[in-house]
Amino acid sequence: SKQALQAFAHTPEKTLELSLADLLLKWNVDVGDACCQFHGMVRMMLRILTNRIGKQSCKANPFCGMDLRQCQECFLLYEGADSGCTLCGWGNDSRSRAMSISTTSALRDRSANGTMHL
Repeated sequence: SKQALQAFAHTPEKTLELSLADLLLKWNVDVGDACCQFHGMVRMMLRILTNRIGKQSCKANPFCGMDLRQCQECFLLYEGADSGCTLCGWGNDSRSRAMSISTTSALRDRSANGTMHL
């Protein structure tokens, strides 16, 4: 299968699940008649994804202009050299920051030899 950004490692499904759950815990929304607050937030997320975000026009490169890094622990993408991973906390020391990959340099390096695919 084709990844959104070939310059980075695949983000595992467990990380996707944890990052979505983390995002939901930052919301205060009407949960209606859901069985619990969590499932009410999940229902709201699905509604937004289906009715709003999913209906937006296609974007050739939604990552354009972003300075992305990738966590070497959970493989979540995050923006900015000075921030660490917002999910697992990796990257708060200089050693791990030095190991992160910048999309700007990855795009430049890959474009030079003609193998960059977004």
